[in-house]
Amino acid sequence: MNSNILKDITWRIIGSFITALITYIILQDVKVVSIIILIEVITKMIAYYFHERSWNRIQRGRDYKENRIIIHKNE
Repeated sequence: MNSNILKDITWRIIGSFITALITYIILQDVKVVSIIILIEVITKMIAYYFHERSWNRIQRGRDYKENRIIIHKNE
């Protein structure tokens, strides 16, 4: 498994756990916490997808013919 994918998955688990913990401390209702976590995971996955698509459209500093990063020096 790609280390970036593993990093993304573990960070998503940590983030969702923190959200669940804070929500439970405030509301003390497991059913509401479950609904909030479900909504949170789905909306953040959708947002991440569109965020990645936006970043992939930016061509700044990238040579697509060679598929490599080009460093531009300010002279």
